[in-house]
Amino acid sequence: MQVETVPIDSIKPRIGNTRYHPVYNIKLIKDSIQLFGQQRPIVVDSGNEIIAGSGIYNAMLELGYTTIDIVRSTLTDNVATAYSVADNKATDLSYFQPEEINEVLITAAANETPIPGWTESNLAGAKVDYVDPLILKPPPAPKGVVCPNCGTIQPIK
Repeated sequence: MQVETVPIDSIKPRIGNTRYHPVYNIKLIKDSIQLFGQQRPIVVDSGNEIIAGSGIYNAMLELGYTTIDIVRSTLTDNVATAYSVADNKATDLSYFQPEEINEVLITAAANETPIPGWTESNLAGAKVDYVDPLILKPPPAPKGVVCPNCGTIQPIK
């Protein structure tokens, strides 16, 4: 992958982008860019249409950037759209590990290092208690009892 820096006005939003970035999300991305700069390129197709990174693009536009870092993908049409959706879904399914993120937040607070998206109470060392909702899903109600001898399911009467 080769990173290129191109004029931001040469980039086009993807028609039919499935991901919506509300105002508070763009603000978070803008805060991060203002603190750290653009740390990861957006992904575009051969026509400079965004495949991944529309939030970064919108934030940089609002901040008045004139250039943006990109990588060019060879994916096209439906495959590019499928990648975009998969990329976003993969992020949605991840979560912070409580012990590790608490350590990071405590260290950031001690060093007065801002972390966009985290409240002052988080940075002051308040515990982040997050449990993956997929783990907490109750198992489906049994439709029967498994026979320990043959493994067949006997209906519950």
